[in-house]
Amino acid sequence: MKKAFTLIELLVVIAIIAILAAILFPVFAQARAKARQTSDLSNLKQLALGWLMYAQDYDETVLPTGLQGPWAPGYNVYWYAATRTGAGFNSAPDLGPRNGLIFPYLKNASILGDPAASGLPVSPLWGPIHYAYNVCYLGGYGLSVPPGGPLPGWTANPASLAAIEVPADTLVFQNSGLWNTLENRVTLHPWAWPPSWRGGASPSAHARHNLKANIAFADGHAKSFSVQTPTTIANAAAMRNANLGFVTPGAVINDAFYNGRGTP
Repeated sequence: MKKAFTLIELLVVIAIIAILAAILFPVFAQARAKARQTSDLSNLKQLALGWLMYAQDYDETVLPTGLQGPWAPGYNVYWYAATRTGAGFNSAPDLGPRNGLIFPYLKNASILGDPAASGLPVSPLWGPIHYAYNVCYLGGYGLSVPPGGPLPGWTANPASLAAIEVPADTLVFQNSGLWNTLENRVTLHPWAWPPSWRGGASPSAHARHNLKANIAFADGHAKSFSVQTPTTIANAAAMRNANLGFVTPGAVINDAFYNGRGTP
């Protein structure tokens, strides 16, 4: 007579497999999230190096946030992509990331993509960009004058490398996010605003990698940081739950990581 497993033995084996799977699946998920974070840090480092190469080619003037109006008639050319005037992103005649100002220094459009941001909604105005650029102190706000005028230290045109006093502590690119008040969720967008611009900016750093936001700095290095959400702004609780905030060098929310004048 052939021996076979009893029903009890089979149930015990199945139970052991289920327990092992329950233990290992979270570990696999954490490993996958860590791999995405590492890949994203690499992308940001490549962006920072491309940014530095651009500055070397243009007499140490850094990458502008975009060329609009009289500088590029018929086109909106941004640091990350381009589109024809009047045409939205992802619609003809969209010119895409290969026509962005930084692309010649990347040669790879995938560097502009963060795997952890692939499921986030995209703004039809700004397109599918996963990173934000320091528009106020580095890239320049150009024709987009902030309501009430720019704050002290802001630049209308791109800054020079010499104007950056603390390159290792000056934010250039970050994981981006903007709170969409109509849909009550995070939407991707391409601009990084400092905390002091209360008139028009909401927190723009998205801590989507293990509750950390990846940041690239003006000296070319990239690092992960926690974010802080001011309790005084509208929708603060919802933003905090969505891991949206500002990156700061210490406990006090200030502009130190944006204007390059903060302490390490």
